[in-house]
Amino acid sequence: MARLDIDQKRALAALNFVKKAEEKNMDMYGSHVESLPMMMHNSGLRNTLSFAVLKAYKGKNKSKDWEYVFLCLIKWLGIEPMAFFNADFRTKANKETLTEDEAEALLKLVLNWGNEEYRFATQETFAFVNWLRKLAKNND
Repeated sequence: MARLDIDQKRALAALNFVKKAEEKNMDMYGSHVESLPMMMHNSGLRNTLSFAVLKAYKGKNKSKDWEYVFLCLIKWLGIEPMAFFNADFRTKANKETLTEDEAEALLKLVLNWGNEEYRFATQETFAFVNWLRKLAKNND
């Protein structure tokens, strides 16, 4: 089997996430994914991830869709293309579900990234979200 380039890995991971969202009947997932690029552009990756955690885990209107959006982004940031992240982040990010405490711990790690790591993670997340948007749109 041929080795996948980074864009192929993004596409395959995004396809798997979108399929799981469909299986879980997440009605608003596609809409949330559609809003991510503008949120990231206007507020940055850190604020976008913070917003997702807030919507997913806080208040009386907790959203499973936002929880899954956060999980998708964090899991992608924790896999092989992001090799500069420490093993602790990759281990914590590589879970099928996250508790509120686990999500907040991962968010704290993101908040502590240096400028170089943050810029790289933001660019990588934009590229990944582009695939999520395309595939979620095709499945509406």
